[in-house]
Amino acid sequence: MQKHILTIQTSKKLMLVLISLHLLACLSIVLASFYWQVKILLLISILLSLIYQLCQRVWRICPRSVIAIETLGNQDWLLSFANGDSHVAKLQGDSVCTTHIVILNFRLKRCNCVSITLLTDSLPSTIFHNLRVSLLSKQYLNNSK
Repeated sequence: MQKHILTIQTSKKLMLVLISLHLLACLSIVLASFYWQVKILLLISILLSLIYQLCQRVWRICPRSVIAIETLGNQDWLLSFANGDSHVAKLQGDSVCTTHIVILNFRLKRCNCVSITLLTDSLPSTIFHNLRVSLLSKQYLNNSK
């Protein structure tokens, strides 16, 4: 893959998926036969989870949110975070690449794992396609066919 900085855009599709899943969780809590105090606590925790996931994965405003990725060669990538830090990370083989979604799992040198979820609207369509082709053709991933 050519050396390009891929700036990750806000994904409306990922936002819809996250909101839908959290609403389904809320509905199941409301319909469950728990005490009302337990229901309120669970609903608050689901709301907090939704806010965190939207900030971290959709809007990318949390300090540890990845806002850009750049390939450095082989399986080394440069991850740029919202707080201005950049770290070299290794792409893991358990990453997933399908037609509509790419989930990249990275391991930083400090043994931290970072996952990036990219949907078709996270990058321009040609760049998303080129990323998928490059990932599958270089067999970075275990699921390449």
